[in-house]
Amino acid sequence: MTITLFSTPNCVRCKMLSNLLKDKNIDYTESHNVKEVIANGFMSAPVLKVDDEYMAMPDALRWVNKQ
Repeated sequence: MTITLFSTPNCVRCKMLSNLLKDKNIDYTESHNVKEVIANGFMSAPVLKVDDEYMAMPDALRWVNKQ
């Protein structure tokens, strides 16, 4: 499973999701590739990508909490 957290600098919600991933011991990489996020229909950070699925914050939180 490949997990990528797309975030922006100084983003409080991004930091919160990052901390949650760390608390759950979920390995992930962090990216600031805004072009990829926009190309997949998202207009705000954070976006969590699990394998080929992109998730905005609400869905990302649900996914993380199920792990």
